Amino acid sequence: LTFVEPDDFIEFRMALRQPGLGIVLEGPSGIGKTTILRQAVNQDAHRLGRVHILSARRSADVKQIAALPDGHSGLIAVDDFHRLPNPIQDSLADYLKRLADDDASAAKLVVVGIPDTAKGLVAMGTDLATRIRVFRPGRAADGLVLQMIEKGEVALNAAFDRKAEVVLASVGSLLTAQMLCWHLAMMAGVEQTQATTASIPTEIGRARVRVAESLRLKYQPMVDQFIILDELNESLCIDLLLHLAHKPDGILRLEAMLDDQPNLQDA
Repeated sequence: LTFVEPDDFIEFRMALRQPGLGIVLEGPSGIGKTTILRQAVNQDAHRLGRVHILSARRSADVKQIAALPDGHSGLIAVDDFHRLPNPIQDSLADYLKRLADDDASAAKLVVVGIPDTAKGLVAMGTDLATRIRVFRPGRAADGLVLQMIEKGEVALNAAFDRKAEVVLASVGSLLTAQMLCWHLAMMAGVEQTQATTASIPTEIGRARVRVAESLRLKYQPMVDQFIILDELNESLCIDLLLHLAHKPDGILRLEAMLDDQPNLQDA
């Protein structure tokens, strides 16, 4: 109900329809990669036919993914590609090249993964570079975040009284904007579409606290485990997290960090 199309959405849909062309959809977790794929597939279902999305997080799917290079028909997307064992990744990279060389093939493969997934695929087979199309969903512009909020208002028959504050607090993340709006609606007692238009107060401070609590439940154990990797006289893991927090795209490249702070090399 609240899906908004990224700038290259039409290009992505056209790439899905192009025979033989391998597609890589890469970006940080939570950026909306799978949502973009599902929306494109739904909109072009009459052209693409049945589409299967397999995930490297499911053991049953991994077996199917490993068998793909033996041949398949139709469009198959492999989600969480980075979680696959290296031999399967290598095999799929070779399969992408074979599919690209066969324009008459009815099979098509989409790889979905973290940033630099395409770079890793090309490293496995340098001649893949010109045979795949790479799409990288980025931070959403403020206008796109606002558009998503307004779609939610229509669906709920409600109105946030200060949408600009939600946009500002979202910092270009559609997922964060959704979470903030959900908590704001819940705090206002709006839990379903309203019979008459409801006004939702934008208590952004309270909503941010609620969102932070939700995220803490999911991520705090991981943060704790990462921090205790430090020796007693070290603070490297804490420094890494602090640097990561200031990266607008959510990606910290260690090589760049070492260029700035070569003293961290040993640690």
